Amino acid sequence: MFYSRPLGVSVLAAGAGFTAACGECTAFLARTDGTLNNTHKQAYSDLICGLKSDGVLTKLDALYIFATNNRTNALLNLVQNAFNPTEHGTVSFSADHGYTGDGSTFFLDTGFTPSTAGGNFTLNAASLGFYDLTNRNPFASTLEIGVHFGGVNNDQAIAGAGVSNQATCSVNTTGAASQAGGHATNCFIAASRTTSSLQTLYRNGSSIATDATASGALASGGSIYICANNNFSGGSLFSSDQLSAAFLGGGLTGTDVSNLSIRLNNYMTVFGINQY
Repeated sequence: MFYSRPLGVSVLAAGAGFTAACGECTAFLARTDGTLNNTHKQAYSDLICGLKSDGVLTKLDALYIFATNNRTNALLNLVQNAFNPTEHGTVSFSADHGYTGDGSTFFLDTGFTPSTAGGNFTLNAASLGFYDLTNRNPFASTLEIGVHFGGVNNDQAIAGAGVSNQATCSVNTTGAASQAGGHATNCFIAASRTTSSLQTLYRNGSSIATDATASGALASGGSIYICANNNFSGGSLFSSDQLSAAFLGGGLTGTDVSNLSIRLNNYMTVFGINQY
């Protein structure tokens, strides 16, 4: 039997009746396109407000969650209404999973140039990283694959996977902290510089390598790319991995990275794509 809806009674939109746990999440949700359901909204609230309570949110300049319902919402910075990335090349997007690189053309341009952006990302206190869903043979890659944040000479800021599946980072220097042996995939990789002479590489919230090379300079002349390296004359070292999140900001302590790792993994767990 068919029942009609009485006049004057509206149908609740997807996600109606939801209240975020903090003002920062409310502000972010107001910038989305209105298509998020309550499951997504609650996941965002737990992530954003959890990071606020951890004291991590204010240290970040950008946090991108690609594992969401559509590309419009994936291209939003959760931290502030700035440095929202733009797509380039051949786009492959999967709802509630993220972007998959094509290894040759695709990248996201954050619009964040370290030398001019201001904010938390500074010479001796900077961090960046990504959440990778791809499982690869450790010896399948011959070029860097993952997320590569652009830079050259003494001013590069890179976090990614290198030759033979090596995880590596270079934050405001050409020196690198790296760890070989399959540490680059199915995981969360974070790189953080906390002093002029210490940068640390993390996997799933735990430190796996350090490097004492002194910081050189903040990258200038180009913005940070995701899924490729910005070498200031175009993209290179394009990724073919599927990424569900990325971030950049100020220097993070070991506790900060652990909290960020837990919060991101909890978000991914909601959608059944958690990697640890």
